[in-house]
Amino acid sequence: MRWLASLAFLLGGSIVAIQWQSLLGLDRFRESARYWVDESSIALSDRLELARLEGQKQFSAIVGLIVAAALLLMLLFGALIVGSFMVLLSWWQTPQWGTALAWIAGAWGVALLVAIVAMVRMVKKMAQPFVLTRQVLAQDFRDLKERL
Repeated sequence: MRWLASLAFLLGGSIVAIQWQSLLGLDRFRESARYWVDESSIALSDRLELARLEGQKQFSAIVGLIVAAALLLMLLFGALIVGSFMVLLSWWQTPQWGTALAWIAGAWGVALLVAIVAMVRMVKKMAQPFVLTRQVLAQDFRDLKERL
């Protein structure tokens, strides 16, 4: 023990500390791990933001579908009312009843057609939810498999 103190005195009064972590390469490993954790957290936050945005898009599509369905039901009810008027007007003997009936039925028919087209478009939009998120995650998994 005495010889250690005399060796320390010869080296300038202090014992030289050996950096075992740097000699074993643990510093490089720790920095690499810290880098990958930082990159992974950034990538994860980006993926979550993408999923949130696509979730909002899906929610707006569902709301649009509900509105279109309500509109379609309302227009179908209107078509029933027009049909009832047709029956009433068919018994009412005036020269203009056919023209008026055709215009009313045509207007309701066009409105129904627009509602049906809107619903079909909404259903098609909702058929593939989170497409972009699935593509990005699939690419991430492919990249991860290549690295391994």
